[in-house]
Amino acid sequence: MSTPAPVVNTYLGRTPEEWTALGTVVSAVGIVLAAAIAGLALWYAARTFRNDRARLEQDAERLAKLEEREQQRDIADQKAQAVRVYVVGGQWSNSENPGFYATVHNASDRPIYNVVVGIRTYTWPRDLGASLDSVTGGTIANAVPTQMTIGPGDSLQVHAKYEDRLPQHYETFAVFTDTANISWGVTNFGHLSMVRNC
Repeated sequence: MSTPAPVVNTYLGRTPEEWTALGTVVSAVGIVLAAAIAGLALWYAARTFRNDRARLEQDAERLAKLEEREQQRDIADQKAQAVRVYVVGGQWSNSENPGFYATVHNASDRPIYNVVVGIRTYTWPRDLGASLDSVTGGTIANAVPTQMTIGPGDSLQVHAKYEDRLPQHYETFAVFTDTANISWGVTNFGHLSMVRNC
């Protein structure tokens, strides 16, 4: 009698061990492919992040330049009215009545408000044209607050007595508020500055 041949369980001509080995290979290939896809996705994300970051930096630079241009334009707009206001002044003197006069001309097309006219002394040449940051104290003397409004194309003339003899170095000035509610100071030498403490 012959021994029956062992029964080999096969499926599609492969043994379970062969199928297990094949499954392991397929799983390993799948893991390698998944890792490769994840690596590609990570590389793409990093590249996109770098590109986005570079784009954001360029946009930030463009925005900064635009803001700087806008700020320069705002300053130019703010000065547009103030540069068209000027003051002419001088002194009259006799032994009993020293004084000064100043004429404020508004050559702009808008009115100016709260006009203050005066003279201030300065040390030659260091302080000539120094900012008119305040009309109270410092080297400023004889400020005449007119609280006047000067219309477009109009002028205002002020005469004031000086308490002592007029100093050797002085300038007449006018401080005013423009239609944008910004206070400015201008001297008879043509120096123009924003005034903070008016």
